[in-house]
Amino acid sequence: MINKSQNVLAGFIAFFLSVLCPTFELFAQTVFNPLVINGLHIYPGAYVPDADLSGLDLKGINFSNVNFPNANFAGSNLEGANLSNAMLPEANFT
Repeated sequence: MINKSQNVLAGFIAFFLSVLCPTFELFAQTVFNPLVINGLHIYPGAYVPDADLSGLDLKGINFSNVNFPNANFAGSNLEGANLSNAMLPEANFT
């Protein structure tokens, strides 16, 4: 069982690594420590239907293994973003 101090340490390590390596930002995210964008909690394996991520700077974020049905990415900067293995049925990129 993980105690509180181990959880705090894991959170600190995840934050530290995200500062050093922003492209690994999502790898540090978990259900208990999600990446939050526009109020949406994003982490590997997350189901995020109807996400409105339009007009945002999402440069370099790793969205792999996230399920985004009906997501709206219109006008967003996705340069360097990783969408491999992301599920994007009916997603809008225009």
